[in-house]
Amino acid sequence: MKIFGLNKAILLTFSLLSLLTSQAFSQNNFTGNGRASLEIKAVSIPGKSGLVSCHNSLLAECFITLSIMAQSEGFIIIKNTSANPAFNIRALLPADWTNVSQPSICEVLNPGEECSVVLKATGDEPPRPRTTMELKGTNTNSAFFDLEVVA
Repeated sequence: MKIFGLNKAILLTFSLLSLLTSQAFSQNNFTGNGRASLEIKAVSIPGKSGLVSCHNSLLAECFITLSIMAQSEGFIIIKNTSANPAFNIRALLPADWTNVSQPSICEVLNPGEECSVVLKATGDEPPRPRTTMELKGTNTNSAFFDLEVVA
């Protein structure tokens, strides 16, 4: 009978470990260390109604043009494709691009949700050529889009 009791204890311990392990994997969705995955879904076209879908945000197919004269805004729609929340998502603009501001970022983006990062042309500085920009959160992968600023 002692052997049977020992088998129950081993089986119970194994079951408990198995349950805890499966919960840990399901919470992280195999992304590890709480990392989140981003995907750019679409960008706006200033001056026109509608959005342009982005088929591969890793290759900078998303393109936004902002106008200094019109003080136009553009936005990027982002989706969290992981099982972890994403934090502080913003465009990483070059320091000398002071004629572009970000009045809106995505502070917390829960799994499966979408949000918009807003970019706005400001100031009187010179136009900027089409440049690939990085979009990133504090715990996310990088996604890319192209941005230019015209007069």
